[in-house]
Amino acid sequence: MPAGLRVGEAIAARRPAERPDGVVAANDSVALGLMQSLGNRAGLRVPAAIALVGFDGMEFAATTTVPLTTVRRPRDIFGRTAVDLVRDQAEADGPLRSAAVRTIVIQPELVVRESSLRRGRPGAWAARHSG
Repeated sequence: MPAGLRVGEAIAARRPAERPDGVVAANDSVALGLMQSLGNRAGLRVPAAIALVGFDGMEFAATTTVPLTTVRRPRDIFGRTAVDLVRDQAEADGPLRSAAVRTIVIQPELVVRESSLRRGRPGAWAARHSG
């Protein structure tokens, strides 16, 4: 959360035309710190001033003052996949069993909530680049 507070302060210090239209944070905790910093310290409201998206799918993100849009990782699938990989390694024969490489793609889910809904209001970038 401290990182989000610092980023929020840095964004708020910019001139309005130089602020981003939105931010995708590394995780929900950073996003919530950023939301707090923008709102409490700078008077910039999410999503009216800046749209905001987190990444983790933390349950409490849905209950904040402005519910946070997040990218949810399917934890159950991650867990089952990890168990399957460990079991496959344990059951494999031969000296090269640890050298086996597999690519596994697990699709995240975008959970849209109020923090990213700009409701048709163009942001600073769109205003500068329209026409």
